[in-house]
Amino acid sequence: MSYVKFQDRDWLLCPNCEAFLLHHGKVTIFEREKEDAPSSAIEVDGRKVDFQKQPKSDNPSGRRNGIVIHFWCENCPATPELTIAQHKGTTIVAWR
Repeated sequence: MSYVKFQDRDWLLCPNCEAFLLHHGKVTIFEREKEDAPSSAIEVDGRKVDFQKQPKSDNPSGRRNGIVIHFWCENCPATPELTIAQHKGTTIVAWR
């Protein structure tokens, strides 16, 4: 995960061009009733909230809950997604 320390803050960098000019947009929260069950998803995009019983997007966690934050970069055409996945007692943060 690329970030830069500036004035006691951690700035997230674009995984494509390493600029700090990222903007976040839609957020998708994946939930499972129990481990290994199918995911449901809540998507928040601006003022629009959508619930999907079986979402089209991929849950970043293969067996548990997950979060996806969609970004776009001012400096390049990248539209990366920051994923947060849960696996047993571990939280995994990654770009895709």
